[in-house]
Amino acid sequence: MQLDKTSIVISQRSMGEISDLSLLVMRAYWRPILVFSLVGGAPFAIVNFFLTWPLVHYDQLAIESVRYSSSLTYRIRYYVVMMGGVFLQAPLAMSLVTYFIGQAVFVEQLSFRSVLRTVFGQSVPISIVLGVLRFGLLSYIPLVLLFLDPGFSPETEIVFYFFGMVVSMFFIRAFRPFAPEILILERSRLWGTKKQKEQQSYRQRNTWLHSTQYNDNFGVHLLLSLSGLLAVCYACLLSYLAIGLLIGVWEWGVWMDVIIFPASLWAIASWMTILRFLFYMNSRIRTEGWELELRFKAESQRLREAIV
Repeated sequence: MQLDKTSIVISQRSMGEISDLSLLVMRAYWRPILVFSLVGGAPFAIVNFFLTWPLVHYDQLAIESVRYSSSLTYRIRYYVVMMGGVFLQAPLAMSLVTYFIGQAVFVEQLSFRSVLRTVFGQSVPISIVLGVLRFGLLSYIPLVLLFLDPGFSPETEIVFYFFGMVVSMFFIRAFRPFAPEILILERSRLWGTKKQKEQQSYRQRNTWLHSTQYNDNFGVHLLLSLSGLLAVCYACLLSYLAIGLLIGVWEWGVWMDVIIFPASLWAIASWMTILRFLFYMNSRIRTEGWELELRFKAESQRLREAIV
């Protein structure tokens, strides 16, 4: 690996340039990105499908309810539940994509097995931070409860699931978005050790990297969230149009809700992972002079090789 020869030029960019670059990255690496997105996201998508299946019986739920008799209410509720679940689970599910794209920048040839081995080697801190502290795995608690009792209870669903988990995590990610990169790419430990004083713990690194750019992070996160939401709507409508033209079925059926809509969410989640990594690069360049650090490390590496 030559640290000063990268497939993506290490330089500070504007938000528009990063958005354009993310599309170029996806075009250049679409095969491995697709593979790692499927491997990481498919288990979550399958479990979500089974747990949310009782929620798509909109007419039956409306008939059985004594408070909400409109099937539209239950359809909107399903959309919110599914979007919230994918939002919470995506950083954990896309861990393989995060690691691959982080190494692909340095033109390193990675095998499928090496990516899996490296990411699973960090499975404990990744599971604790992204799965527990950031609700990636805990998101299944409300989904299991909804599976057992699909009746709409806004007092608990809105308060505990929507505001307690989704909205609270939205703000946490808005101010500290780069936890996956810190854990997966920098391989920070949860707790510092005496033998590794030079390596910051996850908490120290998380605080250091984000402390000087809270306002910028929040603005970027808000714009990316809106862009992602619009992209999901566009993907669903484009799929609806394509299916209508190909097979002549012009009906937004349940199959659109349980297949096309979740698939669109996971596809955009993969794109958001690429965008987050590029903003992570930009953040390190701005706060740490990362491009200079890489040049010095590359020269140091060449000197060691020359001496040997």
